Amino acid sequence: LIASPACPLHLEGSKDQTARLVEAQALIGRIFGNQAQEVAAKEVRQLRQSLEKVLGSREDWDVGLLRALFDALLARAKRRRRTVEHERVWLNLAGWCLRPGVGAEPDAWRMEQVWALYAQGLGHTREGANWTEWWVFWRRVAAGLDEAQQMELLEDVAGHMQKAVQQTARSGGKSSHGSYDDMLRLFAAMEAVPWQYRQEMGQWMLQRLRREDETVQTWWAIGRLAARQSLAANAHLVMPPEAALEFLNATLAQDWRKNETAMFAAVQMARMTGDRARDLPDAIRAQVLEKMRSSGAPERWLTMVEQVVQMEAEDHKRSLGDSLPPGLVLL
Repeated sequence: LIASPACPLHLEGSKDQTARLVEAQALIGRIFGNQAQEVAAKEVRQLRQSLEKVLGSREDWDVGLLRALFDALLARAKRRRRTVEHERVWLNLAGWCLRPGVGAEPDAWRMEQVWALYAQGLGHTREGANWTEWWVFWRRVAAGLDEAQQMELLEDVAGHMQKAVQQTARSGGKSSHGSYDDMLRLFAAMEAVPWQYRQEMGQWMLQRLRREDETVQTWWAIGRLAARQSLAANAHLVMPPEAALEFLNATLAQDWRKNETAMFAAVQMARMTGDRARDLPDAIRAQVLEKMRSSGAPERWLTMVEQVVQMEAEDHKRSLGDSLPPGLVLL
């Protein structure tokens, strides 16, 4: 679950803050506004930088500001596909501002509006970079999707992933279906689906790991799929320990000094939650801790396996794939 911030979900404070928000909304309106307005492609591409000049680094935008910007983007969603650049920028900014899809009022309503856009699909389907932003957008807001929506998205991304693998194998170049790694990360973010589906996904990923050209992102995804603590879904949807052991054993076979991503995957799978239904047996966790110590694991990772503690912000970002908005905390 995600706790709502204690502060109201709208930008408060000085007139300067309000003026900056109005200026930022005007920038969004200029890019995605009236079709008759001529805007250069470069100006579209630089919208994020323009917003940061007004509002500061996007990492510091709090949840109230993020949702205010998202609402401005949503109001102009009909014009998101005007050009290749418009679509790419809209998806990138909208996903950042709505992440992780829950936690603020009225995010449930926002997700209803966003899901209505899913059926419309991507406008510029021949642009690999636009497909990448499409997958990143849905990963960022995945926590706000229910099981049926996540299942529909999974079926879609699975088909595109298979085409991407085949296309890359044939040409040796980039896929026109977007980044394989980002599709992989989207797979791993589907926490609302039954754990058996995530187990099947993980087994497919283990097969892919036998390929020399597979990336470390696969280990990231496996760690997320079999984690003891979900980032947003209910605890009963977590993969049971006996199923997770297959994936933990695969990480234990790795050299963690050379593959830190595999070690972090093991940390997520062996993490202590205090729930006997989810926690791995003590003997297994002791084995993980021994290998972690011999591999020079950070002390905070050891602590996560030894006792029930909150995950630090740095590791939340690593696990989620993005930072959480300031003002939101995972419970």
